[in-house]
Amino acid sequence: NKGGYDSLDLVLEHARRALDPEHVSKLMKDGALLLDTREHILFQKEYIPGSVNIGLDGNFASWVGTLIEDINQPIVLVVEEERIDEAIIRLARVGYNNTVGYLQGCVKEWKDSGYPTDSIEAISAYKLDKMIGEGDNVNIIDTRRNSEYQSEHVLGSEVYTLDTVQHHMNELDKDETYYMYCLTGYRSASLISILKNNGYKNLINIEGGLEAIKETDIPLSEYICPTTIL
Repeated sequence: NKGGYDSLDLVLEHARRALDPEHVSKLMKDGALLLDTREHILFQKEYIPGSVNIGLDGNFASWVGTLIEDINQPIVLVVEEERIDEAIIRLARVGYNNTVGYLQGCVKEWKDSGYPTDSIEAISAYKLDKMIGEGDNVNIIDTRRNSEYQSEHVLGSEVYTLDTVQHHMNELDKDETYYMYCLTGYRSASLISILKNNGYKNLINIEGGLEAIKETDIPLSEYICPTTIL
């Protein structure tokens, strides 16, 4: 970025615009990315179809840089009112200066205006443990990096990493059901949001991720050469 960045004051002036749902819908049709920065648990309960979840309370800047490849991508925020400036500034600090506004009233106003919402199915680690114990066939996907998988993972799980999903979008079977986990649920929810925007439907987030799985009898495997989708 040899030309440098706009000042934060200019970025805030440009981005701190409350947009009604109709305006946001039009911007999305014109190619704007709807970036939902809420906690993944709130996102999966109800979110706007077409949006991508990258929560402010995780490694926000790192995942923005990984998942939004075009630094000039127009972005509309879904964000709690008290965190609007924080979201804009944190995007700007890693070079994303093209935030064009935020959805006024967050998801509630979108829904109250008659626009559709969606949700992500989630399952507790204990319920997953019971399903495995009863002999149910479950496809478990580890969304963490390969190095994390190699250190410790659910026995029989496969790797489909969030950090490379943009280049391997169609390597899962869209007719299959997949149970996805990361360490806490943050990354797997983000991955599911991206995949659902690309035609996947049967994706289930494992609540609490590997940290919750460790509290069950689900078998874990230490270092083994992984079965890798990506």
